[in-house]
Formats: sequence, C-alpha cells, structure tokens
Amino acid sequence: MDEEGVQPSPPAATNGDVPGALSEPFDPVPLKEYLEKIIIFLLAADASDLESSLFAYADTLEKCKRFATDQQSPVLYILKEREAKKDEATDDTSPQTYNYTLSQEITYLPTHVGSIVLMKRSPTLDLLRPLGPQLQCMPLPGAPIAGEPGAVSPYEALHSYIHLAVSPYFNAYVSSKGGNQQEMTGKKNEDNKMGIPMAKKKIAELELSLLHLQQNVEIPEISLNIHPFVQRAVEKCREQSKRVTVDAVDPQVLSDSAVLNKLQGDVNGWIKEIQKVTKLSRDPTTGTAIQEVNFWLSMERALEKIDEQLRSDQIMLTLDILKHAKRFHATVGFIADTGLKESTEQGLYAAIASSLLSLLSDWFPKLFKYSRLLCTVRKYNQLMKDFPLNELLSATDLDKIKESLLLIFGHLNKKLKLVPYPIRRALPLVEAISHDLNDQLLKVLGSRRLMYMEYDDFEKATAGAVDVFRTWDDQIKEFTNVARDVTRKFKEKFLPIRFNSAHAKLQERVTFVRAFRKQHEQLHQTIVRVMTDPKGKKAVILSSDGVAESLVEEAESISISDINSVEEVKHAYESVKNIDVLEGTEIWVQAETTYNERVSRVENQIIARLRDRLGTAKNANEMFRVFSKFNALFVRPKA
Repeated sequence: MDEEGVQPSPPAATNGDVPGALSEPFDPVPLKEYLEKIIIFLLAADASDLESSLFAYADTLEKCKRFATDQQSPVLYILKEREAKKDEATDDTSPQTYNYTLSQEITYLPTHVGSIVLMKRSPTLDLLRPLGPQLQCMPLPGAPIAGEPGAVSPYEALHSYIHLAVSPYFNAYVSSKGGNQQEMTGKKNEDNKMGIPMAKKKIAELELSLLHLQQNVEIPEISLNIHPFVQRAVEKCREQSKRVTVDAVDPQVLSDSAVLNKLQGDVNGWIKEIQKVTKLSRDPTTGTAIQEVNFWLSMERALEKIDEQLRSDQIMLTLDILKHAKRFHATVGFIADTGLKESTEQGLYAAIASSLLSLLSDWFPKLFKYSRLLCTVRKYNQLMKDFPLNELLSATDLDKIKESLLLIFGHLNKKLKLVPYPIRRALPLVEAISHDLNDQLLKVLGSRRLMYMEYDDFEKATAGAVDVFRTWDDQIKEFTNVARDVTRKFKEKFLPIRFNSAHAKLQERVTFVRAFRKQHEQLHQTIVRVMTDPKGKKAVILSSDGVAESLVEEAESISISDINSVEEVKHAYESVKNIDVLEGTEIWVQAETTYNERVSRVENQIIARLRDRLGTAKNANEMFRVFSKFNALFVRPKA
C-alpha cells in the first residue's frame, strides 16, 4: 500500500466537497481496519485474500475516500465473488479462492458468494470517531449453491429480514412511542392513527409477497425445440419480407430422410414437453389456499406460452414440411376426438386450425389435449383472478380479518354461480382458507399476550375474535347454500357439504379462556368487595310491632389479617399468566391445576368461616344476614 496514504493527518473535510487532488489529506487506515474486520467476520474472508484482491486494487482507496467524504455517496457495497479455477485439470479438492471488491452499485451474479451493504448515518464520516455508530451494516447472501448447508435464496433472506427484524422493530417502536404520547397527552396522535396502520399493512403485504416468491414454481416453462435449418428458413423469409412457406426450404432437404426423421423426433419431443404441463395435477386437500390460486394462474400462463409457440412461424413451417413429405395422414373426426373444435369455437386456435386438420393424426391428438385444458383453466381463473386472499393474509388486526372474510366469501359465492369450478375442489379450498384464518388469528392474538392484559382490554380483544368466528359461521352457511345450488346447476355428482374448520380448536380455546378469565375476575372482585366491607355498620329492621329500630350488625366479613385471600387469588392467577393459552398444551393443564388448588384453599377457608358464622347465628334473620354477606362469593361451583 502507498505509504503516502497513511501519513497522520486531520480528518477529512465534512462539508461534502469531494477532493480533486491527492494533496488533500485523507487517512484510510480507520476505514480500512473497519472494513477488514467486518469482511472477515461477516463474509468469512481470509486476510490474505483481502490483501491480494481488495486492498491491492488501485481504486480501493479512492472509493473509500469518496464514501467517507462525499455526501452523494451514502452507500458502499462489498462484494465477495468466487474465482474460477484457471486450470480445468485442477483437483476438485483444491481450495477455492475468492475475490473482494468495493462498488457504489450492487450487482447479482451466479458467482457471488455474498455481499455487505454499508450505509452512512450522516452525510460524511468522522474518521477520528469510532466508525461503528456512524455506519449501518447489512449482510446479503449470494447465489445459493445446491446442496450447500445453510444456503438460502434471496427471497428467503429478504423475507427473514422483514419478518424477524424490520416488522418487529417497527411494531416495538410504534408501541413505545404511542404509549409515551398517550401518557403525556392523554390521547393518541391523529397522524399516527391514520398513517401507522397503513404502514403496518404495507409491511405485512411485502412480507407476504416475499413469502409467496419463495414457493417452488409448480408449473414448468416449456420451450419447444426448433431444427436449425427451420429457424434459418424463417429468418430468411423475414429478412426478405416474404410469407413463410415450404418454398423457402432447400428441396434437397425436403427429401432428406434423416432431416425428416429429425423433425418427426422433434414433434414427439414437443408432445413430451407439453405433457409435462398437461399431466400436472394438484391435490386441493394439501397445501394452502394461495397455492391453489397460484397453481391455476401459473397453469394458464404456461399453457398460453405453449399456445404462443404453437402459433409461431417455426412450428407452422415444421408442420408444413412434414405435410409436404406426407408424413401425416388426415383423420376423420379429428376435431371431435381432440377437442380442437371446442377450442376453435372460442377463438383460441382459429389461426392454426385449418393448417392442422389435414395433417395431425399420430402425434397431435396427444399434443392438443391441452386445448381443452386451457379452456377449462381459463374458466377456473375467472374465480382465481382477483381472489382477495391477500386481504386475509396481510391483515394486522381483528377488524381487518373480519373484513377480509366478507370479501373472500363475497367473491367466492359470486363466482361459483358463474364458473364451473368443481365443488369437490371448492370445499378443500375453503378448508385451506380456514387454515389461513387460524394462522392470522394466532398471529394477531398471540402478539397481544392475552393473560397479561387488563380484563376490560382482554374482553374487548377476545370479543373481536368471537365476532370473527361468528362472521365465519354466517359466511359458511351462505357458501353451503351456494354450493348446493351449483351442484344441482352443473349436475355434479352428489357431494355432502361438510367442512373441517382448522380454527375450530382455536375457537374453543378462546371461548374457554374468556370463561376462565370472567370467572376469575368475578371471584377476585367479589372477594375484594366483601373483604373491604366495614366490620360493623348500622342496619334498619322492623320489630315485631312494626317499629323501625337501628342496630349495629356484627362483622360477618372475613378478617384480612386472618388470611390475605385477595393476594392468594392473585398469586393463583400468576401460575397461568405466563402460559400460551391459545395452544392448549399440557403445560396449561398443569398450570390450571395449580390455579384451582390455590383458589380452592381460599374457598375452603371462606366456607369454614361461613359455617362458623352460620353456627353462631341466633335466629333465621341473622343467618340470612350472614348468608347475604357471602352470597357474592358463590361464583365458582365447588366440587
């Protein structure tokens, strides 16, 4: 490294001007040391590789200088690239070498192993201060290698950043900021009230989109092989602005059996390629609802690409050559046998139907089976297109979940009346939507920590969940009626309309937890009310002759000094407070047992004290007065 660049000097100017000459002092040592540390740590670099690549390049110091002092350079990318082995005969076990570079722009190549993004927090860097607080650092993965442990796709990496870092950080900040503002002003900021929910929704939608992109592509892309001489003939006709015909082909080629056999083999290859799509099927009882939607949308795109290729000049010329060589024989009734008539009537293949009818027999009855499939898929996709499933998957609160259910079933019920989408597939689709509903409810309710909430807030939150369940039940009733009508309309085989709702257990848990907390709250409040009653107070009664008399009642309430019942009940609640009540695990059963044991001890002591009071009562009036004091505590059935 040039020694002139490491002479002690004051920090670079921070006015944003880019020095025009090397005479302006710049000390690269702090930034160089920082880069070396993070590259070794985050990209598993070897110091020798850095010295032989990154720090050996003449422009590295200039890029560092520009990044540190130029306000127009807010970011610096560090790229790690796998070097190709110079000698192909090199043993595969020889160590792999890597190249490291700095760049103002990020790129993505198959040879990239990883990269680091450095972002400045301020317009320029102060090299006399620690660089860590002045920089933000984000590692990004490179191109994944099949079979490599821990390899992730870019979509997976970005999704993990949003799901595990950006979204939780945003929510934590908003919660903290909202709480502080409410404490100081007593009301929520109206701007936040309008903007924050929208931001949350956009983040959730981005997270969802990245998750969908991770899913494997179920429908392969088909590319039909074209013989080189056919391709050349088509290009020649286009250059001469002529119509593509057999006349553009050399007559000797048309009589060459080897070439014709090759073309015939190509057509057989087309059939096999297209069957990769036409033979695909998906079990609607597995996977998610979005996978069912995406399957049909992807299927239509794949079939349309096949259709586009079959309409091409190259395909048509290949067929004309085979027709000219009399390699095909016309078949009577081909349209009815292949379903081409159905397709051409709908304008799907009118452009090629006349050319095909006279020469398709051996291969294309199989090839054009996809024509009916495309027609069917397009009908199905009248339902799948604009399916409002993302409204549910990106919902961030219970109100949004409820609204999404109304949108989903409104769309589903409307389209099913018009589209011949089989009810036998619609039923598992609805069950898959139930799975998505269950996941979203767990996400929304689980983030609220229900057992830590104040009872009024808990009641409000779970009441929203109950409203969602009620909405689902109402929509299912309407869907059931539509499904029965559609079954009769399209004369489908009778199918019982039954559902296995994935959220049924969650609904039971919510109902149970609501009852549990209501019972606990009643017990707690009534104990507090009874225990805080004065030990003696005046009461007005009527004597035997009807004259009102005043007397001081005896203290029937339990003495707090004898047993701190309120605290005991609070401690009992602590045993269930930390449990995930929505899971219904064995841990909850054990915690509930502990709770019941502690509460039972309080109840037993209250019962004993009640018996003592009733035993010392002198007459029926005193017994009723004692009983009225303790009557409020009878909110739990005693086993």
